[in-house]
Amino acid sequence: LANTAGFELTVIENDRTVLGMRTINGTPDQATPSFVATLQTLIVNPYWYVPKRIERDKLWPREQRQPGYLLGRGFRIFDTRNGGWQELEPVAPGDIQNHGGNAGLRLRQDPGPDNLMGRLSFVLPNPFDIFLHDTPDRRLFERTTRTFSEGCVRVENAMVLALHALRRDPAWNEARIQEEIDALRHRNLPLPEPIPVYVLYLPTWVDAAGQVQFRDDVYRRESVLASYFPAD
Repeated sequence: LANTAGFELTVIENDRTVLGMRTINGTPDQATPSFVATLQTLIVNPYWYVPKRIERDKLWPREQRQPGYLLGRGFRIFDTRNGGWQELEPVAPGDIQNHGGNAGLRLRQDPGPDNLMGRLSFVLPNPFDIFLHDTPDRRLFERTTRTFSEGCVRVENAMVLALHALRRDPAWNEARIQEEIDALRHRNLPLPEPIPVYVLYLPTWVDAAGQVQFRDDVYRRESVLASYFPAD
């Protein structure tokens, strides 16, 4: 259960919380949606296929300001106009920015320490293309209000979550996963059993101790509900 209003993820088995960690969620203008999905696959050393909006609004403008930014952080340029992903020949940092306005060109970031998906990604197919994933930017977990992502849910302890998801597969333990990470090997690992995932927005809830918890309505969804149920 990922509660985007509480900035937390909990794993619940038999009505008991067995894992808990902080999360980073979407900004107010790119709010993480609420949905139900099924976690099916763990990716070790994921590639990041950059959404077009992020390319247009953030990465290409940054390349214009800082020539060499994309190449320096492991981004590659692909031509997708023929339906596939054909990598373009490497270009000099001063020239790469010229590709920014070309329709059909897409960016992909290679696995590694700078990859914005982190080292582990959890695939739960859904209409919004939302993932649970690791992040290289650990300092943001120290903030109280953690609305910094482009919509996906960044998890604080991705390795712990991965080990729990793979706990019924004796072939995978922390040492082996870390070995794959260190070797930069890209691996898709089907989970031994699918896991239901609920991404919800709950500014108010009752915790295991029976205490009512309140959080700020960071996405202003409660005010929308209130407009349908005006106070007498």
